Amino acid sequence: MAFSLASVLRSISPPTRLRALGDRVPPKSGPAVEEELPRVGQDTPSRPDGERLTGQWPENSRSEVPGPNWPLVFVFFLALAVVQTLPLALHMNDHALGWAGDSYVMWWNLVSLKQSLLALSNPFHTSALYYPQGTDLYLHTLIPVNGVLSVPLQLITGNVLLSWNILMLTFLALSGTGGYALAYHVTKDRWASLFGGFLFAFLPFVMMHMNAAHFDIATTWPIPFFALFLLRFFERRSRADILLVAVLGALMTWNWVEFAIDAGWFALLLFSFWAIVKLRRGERADIPPMVRSLLPAIVVWAVLSAPVVIPTVLAIQSGDYTVTTTGNEAGYYSPDAFAYFIPSPLWGPGEFANNFEKPYSTRAGSIETTMFLGLSPLALAIVALANRRKSPLRTSIRFWSLVFGFFAVMSLGPELNAFGLSLAVPLPFKLLQLLPFVGERREPARMIIVGALALGVLASIGVSVVAKKYAHSFRHAGPLIACMALAVICFEYWNAPVSLASYQVPAIYAQIGQEDGQFSVLDLPLGRATGNSHTGDPAGAAMSDYAQVLDGKPSIGGYLSRVTDENLKWLAEEPGLGYLACLDCNGYPRDIDLDTQRVRALFSELKIKYVVVNLKTFEGEPSALITHGVTTDAELYLHARLGLQEIASGNGWLAYRNPDVN
Repeated sequence: MAFSLASVLRSISPPTRLRALGDRVPPKSGPAVEEELPRVGQDTPSRPDGERLTGQWPENSRSEVPGPNWPLVFVFFLALAVVQTLPLALHMNDHALGWAGDSYVMWWNLVSLKQSLLALSNPFHTSALYYPQGTDLYLHTLIPVNGVLSVPLQLITGNVLLSWNILMLTFLALSGTGGYALAYHVTKDRWASLFGGFLFAFLPFVMMHMNAAHFDIATTWPIPFFALFLLRFFERRSRADILLVAVLGALMTWNWVEFAIDAGWFALLLFSFWAIVKLRRGERADIPPMVRSLLPAIVVWAVLSAPVVIPTVLAIQSGDYTVTTTGNEAGYYSPDAFAYFIPSPLWGPGEFANNFEKPYSTRAGSIETTMFLGLSPLALAIVALANRRKSPLRTSIRFWSLVFGFFAVMSLGPELNAFGLSLAVPLPFKLLQLLPFVGERREPARMIIVGALALGVLASIGVSVVAKKYAHSFRHAGPLIACMALAVICFEYWNAPVSLASYQVPAIYAQIGQEDGQFSVLDLPLGRATGNSHTGDPAGAAMSDYAQVLDGKPSIGGYLSRVTDENLKWLAEEPGLGYLACLDCNGYPRDIDLDTQRVRALFSELKIKYVVVNLKTFEGEPSALITHGVTTDAELYLHARLGLQEIASGNGWLAYRNPDVN
């Protein structure tokens, strides 16, 4: 790197002596006073019942010491993002990190959002996939916030892969900066907070989803900022803070509703804990004003979210979509409790990205059950807990322990699984399943992300406690101990070198994209797929997404998270298309598939001008046409039966033109 770790860390802190946790700020000179008021973190007199008061909570975060250099904090975490995803930075233009199937969906999302915004059309409807019916996208993982943010990058670079990679690294850096900012807000320790930022940004669960191209789940940066501004509002009652909370909540609702739900749970925990503290201190009168001050934020959040929430709820209630989870689906995806201690499959080196079918166990090490938190964060959190009675942050330690415990337990699912055994021990997640809408979660483990944020705060407090212990023994104890802790968690969370994929897309798609006129394209293998069902070949369905990005023409196939059940049935029932979607199925070809005139009429009606036959996937592997041994059947049907003309071929592909469509 162009700069060393030490130089970066030195720049984050001003050239003053690092204050260990709990150090007192020297009083300003001025007239003497009879009695100094208790400061935040300073012990206060005991109550008559013996309970010791701990001052305001959340602790007053204002400090006379200059804050961190925030741009440099961001650059620091951006550098770590580059290191954790090496060698991606060397191949930003033409390689990508992530399982191809979901990558194609995410790239299509970015391009579709750009096109909709530039055309001033509804981004939540498309006819570019699943042509000719098209489909609404309210139940699809469209990640519209990511799409909007990608538009300038796409316009500048003209390359969706490059835009995706830049956005991915930027979001990792923002997650680290947000985790750091929250930890620093609590600890006021610039060095110790680096640990919390790293833990949150590069949590193995998040990196596993990034390797699986689940960009919705890997976009975690709004979460720590939401928690930070909400915490600050409870301290300062600032309207700016609560407005930012509402805006961030709405952004999460638009981008990935599960994060918005988890943010709501965090807000409920914060308010409940704060109210209990107030009640125990005999300050009941403070609670109603707080409720009144929070209500406008809830209203703003709801109003900003309504344009996406209302259509989503209506789509769910329509009955046209298969969206409900089965009784045991959340249980199937639930992790083993011991998974919190099992290192990630990505650990040195991260080879999972393009080996999606590798047989990791369901309970630990899969995409949804890589729960490793690291031994050093847990040990440092224990240090913080062990020293809570002496710490000026003892109330905060209790709160963040509550948050971590809540989300860690909820992440285990409806029943306990431990040491490879499924135990009939009900867990609180069962109560969550009784709630409408929010109880439809299929993957409980995703709730660990907010738990990891809390663990990062606790571990940062632990680093600060250790630094304070040795502060009087040698100089620069704080920076040294923080760097040692950071080195340990870097080792535990190590990902590089990651597995990258390059894509060998047939040149015919670019040529088709240069043609004017309104027509559609049929890709083989043919399929329409969703997150829980499909008709035809699911890999071919995903390839149609990326092909549509390149040629810009409507595609008969496609892969989207949720579409109406009728959209899937249509493909199987239509003459010719049903056969091409299932060339090796029993009962095919049907009589309607062999009715040449009827099939050609359908192709003309749908304006199918080109059929591209992909004998290889875009990653260079044999497609289903090869593995199922149906290549000859497809070629004979297209050419001999339907009269399509072969116009081009290349390494692993050939293309046909329909003479009936101009």
